[in-house]
Amino acid sequence: MVDINGRQLKVLHLPGHSEDLIALLDIDRHQIFTGDFIYPDELIAFGLGASIQQCLRSIRYLINETSGEETLCGAHTCSEHLSPFLKCEALAELDVALEKIMRGNLEWEREFLFRRYPINPYMSIITTGSINGRGD
Repeated sequence: MVDINGRQLKVLHLPGHSEDLIALLDIDRHQIFTGDFIYPDELIAFGLGASIQQCLRSIRYLINETSGEETLCGAHTCSEHLSPFLKCEALAELDVALEKIMRGNLEWEREFLFRRYPINPYMSIITTGSINGRGD
């Protein structure tokens, strides 16, 4: 826990986007400050230290640490979704999408040299090449 002027924030280690990513959970205010882990835009899954498998484990850890009532406060937004805030249901949507990606069951679109996997109308995952081991 971190105390900022009486505001208690629980530090959660969420590797996946990067090895050292953390989120801050404010239990009293039902807010999670997620940084680059999840936000309404294209989630980048090919940076240094990025791991789809670790991201999936972190999503499940975060779901277990929350009540489902929290607002996710991301570090980014896009022009289609003017707010960096998401409902907690976005975690479950991302969980399902990552599982499908790993099994090779989620359709993707070519975007330059990358693959874009749509998750919902305001969020997608961008990867390089195959991440399911099939090489397709």
